[in-house]
Amino acid sequence: MLRRMKTESRLGCMLIVILLLTMIVPVINPAVVFASETRTLAEAMDEIITYYENNKTSLDSWEEIIALSNAGVNLSGDPWQLPDLDLGSLDSQSPAVKYSSTILAMEALGQDPTNIDGRNLLAELSDMQEDTGAFPGSINNTIWSIIALDSTGGAYQVNKAINYLIAQQTSDGGFALSGGKADPDITGLALLALSTHIDIPGVTEAINQIKDCLKEMQLDSGGFGNGEVGNTESIASIIRGLTAIDEDITLGGWIKNEKTMIDALFALQLEDYSFSHTLGSAEDDMATRQALIAVSALLSANILYNIGPNGGTGGSNDEQGVRVRVEGATASLSDTEVTVTGTALDALKAAVGADNLVAPGGFVSQVLGESGVANIAEELNTSWHYYVLRNGNIEAGAFSTGAASYNIEDGDEVVFYIGADDAVSWEGKTYFPLVSINPASPNAGQTINISIKAQKYDWMLGLQDLNVQETETIGDYILSVNGQEYTSNDGKITIPFLSVGVYEYSIANTNDIGYPDVVTYKGAINVANTGDSGNTGGSTDKSIRVYVAIVGSDGELLFSPRTVSVYPDDTYGLTAVGALDATGLSWDYTPGLVTEIEGQQNQGMNGWMYKINNKALKMSAFESSVKENDQVIWWYSYDPNSEGPSWKEVSSGNATGSAGNSQPQSSQDMSQYSQQLEALKDNITIVNADKRMSSQQAKQLEKELGNHQVSLHQEAKVGQDTEIMDGVEEIGVFIPAGAVSESINITVEEISNNQPRPQFGIRLAGSVYEIGPDGSSFDQPLTIIIRTAITDDLDIQSLSPAWYDTQKKEWIPIPALLDLEHGLVVFRVDHFTPFAVLEFPARSSFDDLGRDWEWAREAIEVLAGQGIINGTGRGFEPARPISRAEFVQLLVKALNFTLPSDAVEKEFNDIQAGDWYAPAVWTACANDVVGGYPDGSFKPHKAITRNEMACVLHRLHGAEFTAGELDYCDKDAIPAWAQPSICFTAQVQLIKGYEDGSFRGYNPLTRAEAAVIVYRYLNYLLTI
Repeated sequence: MLRRMKTESRLGCMLIVILLLTMIVPVINPAVVFASETRTLAEAMDEIITYYENNKTSLDSWEEIIALSNAGVNLSGDPWQLPDLDLGSLDSQSPAVKYSSTILAMEALGQDPTNIDGRNLLAELSDMQEDTGAFPGSINNTIWSIIALDSTGGAYQVNKAINYLIAQQTSDGGFALSGGKADPDITGLALLALSTHIDIPGVTEAINQIKDCLKEMQLDSGGFGNGEVGNTESIASIIRGLTAIDEDITLGGWIKNEKTMIDALFALQLEDYSFSHTLGSAEDDMATRQALIAVSALLSANILYNIGPNGGTGGSNDEQGVRVRVEGATASLSDTEVTVTGTALDALKAAVGADNLVAPGGFVSQVLGESGVANIAEELNTSWHYYVLRNGNIEAGAFSTGAASYNIEDGDEVVFYIGADDAVSWEGKTYFPLVSINPASPNAGQTINISIKAQKYDWMLGLQDLNVQETETIGDYILSVNGQEYTSNDGKITIPFLSVGVYEYSIANTNDIGYPDVVTYKGAINVANTGDSGNTGGSTDKSIRVYVAIVGSDGELLFSPRTVSVYPDDTYGLTAVGALDATGLSWDYTPGLVTEIEGQQNQGMNGWMYKINNKALKMSAFESSVKENDQVIWWYSYDPNSEGPSWKEVSSGNATGSAGNSQPQSSQDMSQYSQQLEALKDNITIVNADKRMSSQQAKQLEKELGNHQVSLHQEAKVGQDTEIMDGVEEIGVFIPAGAVSESINITVEEISNNQPRPQFGIRLAGSVYEIGPDGSSFDQPLTIIIRTAITDDLDIQSLSPAWYDTQKKEWIPIPALLDLEHGLVVFRVDHFTPFAVLEFPARSSFDDLGRDWEWAREAIEVLAGQGIINGTGRGFEPARPISRAEFVQLLVKALNFTLPSDAVEKEFNDIQAGDWYAPAVWTACANDVVGGYPDGSFKPHKAITRNEMACVLHRLHGAEFTAGELDYCDKDAIPAWAQPSICFTAQVQLIKGYEDGSFRGYNPLTRAEAAVIVYRYLNYLLTI
């Protein structure tokens, strides 16, 4: 109580100070404030209030009520419109945090939560407390209940609640919603809850541990956040907690790189006085209201602090040197370097002049007299867009932030361009170029190979490669350099010769309609003297002399035996590939493998091999070292078992035929792939992508394989190579000598009964092969080759062989070679199990899925990759409760529900036609998945509980089942209406209890739990 009185006294003093300040401080101009030397905290609070008065008088959150009330704003009259606290929805099923937030909002408005139509909300909340001291649900329910009841004088079992809260402290001294790693937001709120109870034994020790934990968490910027990126909400939460225990956060222990957490907070403030979630992102309602609460807390704690000039813009006061390009619909309009402070829009103004720019509200509509065109083609509009290249990479964060809000950094390249959008879906139809040059630092006379591909930006998935149809639609690229133009072939351009110098080039891809298919790319190639080896760093390392000969496919000498100089600082260093590159011949490669020399490309099992000092090597040529006077021969081989021509033969000009000119049998194919297999790490290497089998060939192979059933038995003997291959070469197993220590009978059976159990999102690209004895392991890796039809409907980038883990009941992908011309998938294994070639689902990752969320990662990433579940703009927010609207949207997308043609849209009094979730709710109701409340509402923003979710899944199942006995330790707390459903979800393993054996049905379902449960349900549907 003493602590509470102290806080109230401070608040009263603060309000008096604010009142006096408002009488003497003039209205602050946003354009002036950020140029001023410093601001006081009181001035900063007035500015945030000004933001609300100018932009957001219609409030929609209980936190906004608290934020503005704490700041001394009277919300009882105009212009303020308050949110509906929905008091009627509070009942025994409501989470404690809902009660707590309502109570705190009522207190802030001067209302009495103990007398609402005869109800006492404090007593109802207190009655929720369990014997353990906890309030039902996750830890935030207990934290907010303590804060709300302490703030309003509510009675509850204080010692039990505090002792329970302390017991939840993580090993690193903080608190978390789940897992063992402290979360900054929850830790700050836990500190706020503990702050009024230092008289209880153990609280002081817990607070000291929290302080130590927070000092370890604090970022170099002075702020706090998840990972290395600070965010407003985390900083605000910790400010509230630390000021509540009278911690002076302006002292040395809380200063990082001469920055306090107050500096870090105001570095996220925007020009209109609102706040962004993270640096460079857009205005955020939650960030703004929580920042205002934190500033009020600072003033309540009598913290005196002047905010420096960098605090208001979210960026540095230092000027940044950036390149700004302006690419019109058919021509480049401007390309200049500028030095400027601020945003991407500020950089554009500096580059072209404010008079040459029209940008109402920060949205660019005209640059240098050029604007977009509406209806330039059917359902296509063009307009101005921008993107940012940072350190040579596309900066994805700029896509979700307007040019007027995105803060630039030194060295950025900002590209404003006219691009096309689908008029209905708003999907971008102008794509972004990715360019790579080989060699990266060419010498004079070397052939330069340039590879180009394009990506698109998806608002849910981020940057994505184009699909085959999109790639074909955009056509060829035109490269302009040194007065010459070159047209791409399958995204590749070869420049045969450039002398010493720096060459600026551009790459364009436009269409006849009048807009670019791909944004124009500009770069420069620095061509060095041969003796420089492209080394611009001034290295004094000496070259070595290496003898090289290159024999072509007809035995002709493409490079007659002679010496080349190879430098350690060359792109490929002192390797066999470095010696090849030093010849100046044109060549190409895929990771770990040379695929072409002087236009002669690998074809199927035939291709380029190499030897050093007359010894053929199996390791990648990129890793094979050469030394002074070594002899390196590259030859085009038709026989992987051939030793190739000798140095004596190539020196005499008699190399013809030595490379082997007979086509290899399929039984010899493995040795041809040995070089590539050695180079494999953890990915799929595609071979012969430009020779992909035709649709007709794929259909013929698919028919041939479908009419054939594999059933093989063969003994593998000790000390002998063993080769098992069926008649049509559908599958082959190659066991090297030394792999088995005793003779073993190998079996290969093609499985045709849809076993093992399928997985959601995974598609078979052929058959499943059971290779046995099951579980056998080997002393050396075995090589397996599976032939599969590369049909047009397969996503090549998602293909992979896989083995089936019978314990986890899931397919595990295997690194492999994928030959698109012959339909061969080649990989190595060290044990036997079922194998198959599969098309794995696309996955999307989120930065906030750390180690603590591994249990949910697969479900979240697969569902997101399929467009079934989305991020929130702040990552995935796995710990946040999922609302009823979000859960319904998730189910409708996952189960592909549609609105029946004869359905009548269900009307709810709290859902409007324009709400983003309205179609999903109507569709779910029409399919009898969910319903509303008796009062005609749906309560879309209410968190769905685990009890409710079990009922939804049970209703979806539909079929009868025999209910068993519930085995949860809190089964007596499960209401009768939910028991059959929870029994069903337990029996089919859709929902698991917690580690302590409880079900906690009244807990709100988190976004991570929802993703996992829906993912399990989708997999369950594949088994019935």
